[in-house]
Amino acid sequence: MSPAPVHLGLDQDFKALCSFAFWKPKDMAAFTDKLATPANMIFGDSGAHSARTMGIHLTLEDYAAWCQKWDRQLTLYANLDVIGAPEATWRNQKELELVHGLEPIPVFHTGDPWHWLERYIDEGYTYIALGKLLGNPVKEGCPGSRKPSRSLTGGPCSTGSGSPSGARCGSSRSTRWTPRRGGLGSASA
Repeated sequence: MSPAPVHLGLDQDFKALCSFAFWKPKDMAAFTDKLATPANMIFGDSGAHSARTMGIHLTLEDYAAWCQKWDRQLTLYANLDVIGAPEATWRNQKELELVHGLEPIPVFHTGDPWHWLERYIDEGYTYIALGKLLGNPVKEGCPGSRKPSRSLTGGPCSTGSGSPSGARCGSSRSTRWTPRRGGLGSASA
């Protein structure tokens, strides 16, 4: 009896989260050019949490330059979020868009006042990253998750025990990112 073949996964897209705090000095093109997968789906993240815990200083200008430099390698990228400061996170979102011409995914942190999430929805953002999930009990991390609210599609947001946060908004269909040239992706259900 011969051993079962080893599945290397080379027929699947390579998916990764790359933190600016760690990848800033690295050549992302040299890395992605070596991958033997059909497509690369790389989510760029500021690494704000890691930077904060490791004492690394990040600037909005450096992060914007990194997102622009590696635009062809990044499928999408998040805003440079400021943990515990939703107004500063909002300002960074707008500066990355208006000053640097970028289209970052906005970030809402668990534990922040719920009106910040609603502000992103009111501004027309259809994808919003959730930050500060690690190490937070659900009831402390997501105080608004038990609160009825609008979903990103304008429909009701209802609570449900099936999701980790206790909230289930809009459609229950899963989405996947489809990469496109230029660094951003579109979602398909």
